[in-house]
Amino acid sequence: YEGGGYLRYPTSSHTYITQRYITLAPLYQQVIDWFRNKHELIIDVFQQFDDKEDKYTGYWEIDISELNNYKLPHIIVIEDVYIEYYHALDRAISEALKII
Repeated sequence: YEGGGYLRYPTSSHTYITQRYITLAPLYQQVIDWFRNKHELIIDVFQQFDDKEDKYTGYWEIDISELNNYKLPHIIVIEDVYIEYYHALDRAISEALKII
């Protein structure tokens, strides 16, 4: 990965220090797009719905499926329920990495 650039910092002696910076990690959306574009995997994190109560619970679930493969729509459905969206997304990414 060759992201990054250069930053210039002023010093007290009226000169500048130039430092190179590197982006060390991609954004979540870049990771999700990479799975879709490179490996044809769709990662879906969605709110759990309670049919009895007819409302969303506020918890999150995970589904991983293949792009354009309607015969096998779900590769992985994680039965765990997550309180935090990003915890569910982290788990989904970990599970998708096991597939490729």
